[in-house]
Amino acid sequence: MVDNNTKTPLPTSTPPTPGSSSVATQKHKKQQGEWYFGDQVPFGDPAWYQGSKSPFYNDSHRVWRAKVRAFVDKEIVPHITEWENNHDYPRELHEKAYAAGVLSPLFPKKYGGQPPEGFDSFHDLIWIDEVSRSGCGGVGISVFFIPTMALPPVLYFGSDYLKEKVCRDVITGKKVIALAVTEPFAGSDVAGIRTTARREGDFWIVNGQKKFITAGTKADFFTTAVRTGGEGMGGISLLLVERNMPGVTIRRLPTQGWYTSGTTHIIMEDVKVPVANMIGQENQGFRIIMTNFNHERFTGCVGSLRGARCCLEEAVKYARLRNTFGQRLADHQVIRQKIAEMARQVESTFVSITCVCVTRYYRLLSCCCFFWSILPMRCIQDTTCRRTKSTPSNSVNSRPDEKQRTEELLLPPSVCGVVQTTSNIPFFKFFHSSFFYLHSRASSYSHRH
Repeated sequence: MVDNNTKTPLPTSTPPTPGSSSVATQKHKKQQGEWYFGDQVPFGDPAWYQGSKSPFYNDSHRVWRAKVRAFVDKEIVPHITEWENNHDYPRELHEKAYAAGVLSPLFPKKYGGQPPEGFDSFHDLIWIDEVSRSGCGGVGISVFFIPTMALPPVLYFGSDYLKEKVCRDVITGKKVIALAVTEPFAGSDVAGIRTTARREGDFWIVNGQKKFITAGTKADFFTTAVRTGGEGMGGISLLLVERNMPGVTIRRLPTQGWYTSGTTHIIMEDVKVPVANMIGQENQGFRIIMTNFNHERFTGCVGSLRGARCCLEEAVKYARLRNTFGQRLADHQVIRQKIAEMARQVESTFVSITCVCVTRYYRLLSCCCFFWSILPMRCIQDTTCRRTKSTPSNSVNSRPDEKQRTEELLLPPSVCGVVQTTSNIPFFKFFHSSFFYLHSRASSYSHRH
């Protein structure tokens, strides 16, 4: 008889021991160096870190991944507790990161940028993911990510004067820039901002407040949204406000987390900002802000997902160590099921982000990829639409008391029809197969681990 209570042990933290033959040993060494990275805790890293091959990553991505992780593990992780307790981090960390080549991968080399060889969206994904893995969101956002949110308006819409004044010093870590859009009475509603800028000769006179401004305690420059025209989005402009301008008051805000983020409240009273500090054209700031938000949202998605993955990794580690009722937590079926469900959510979200990276430069396809990435797996697997069906009482296959059989309708018939139609198109087969893989990976974890 087969003992159904026998538990299959969890995988070890390293790849399986290679065979005795030299060929097998060489193959294993190749796999260990090229396809395995990290501690190999199940689902503690993306699948391509743990032996799964991917067409999206090459040697350049692997080198970049190791480079960023090495810096984070050496220069950030050992100091997190101290910095969080002090609610601050050393300013020289910016220049350290630049010296290590991991501070400014998104910016052009002309101004000191450090894009890795063959830079693409997946290098960007790896960078955000590995920096976020430190678990110190305040340092991650203030040192690495805020420049990617506050500098692009200057870099892509600013005058040559502003580019020379700001870009190189910020990109090389010598100075800090912050994005000042949110106000006490206007957060996500950017079109409702109340900070005003009135033209007087060669200056703009700025009055207003900005709140929850990340990295404000160390910022030398603020990419600031102001109202130069009428109400609504058509009256918004962007100005570069400098910290040392008379009338700028910066106050640190207490936070419930991200203690090292340097979140601030900024008050501007009759601040004289030179006309030359206008970013882009007058009353055209809203479009610049919205364009700039795209990558900011991507950063938030990737960073949040790594935070969830870190929680999952810690849960797996603890489940292996903690013993209850004569066995490890990891050997309890309900715990294995919970871990598998968490893994399903993490891995499926990672596929959604992968779709964004794949289609980032193909805007016509980006919406399709995102849509397909969030379709319920059951509907994709069945590729059929289920609805309420009436069964005649005199049917040969029905029982006398069976009047109606109800089946669950997951999506509208038109959507399910699209699923059926596109399931044979090569472009969409990739996404279908991705979900099958993720579903089987999470399910097998619950059965095997």
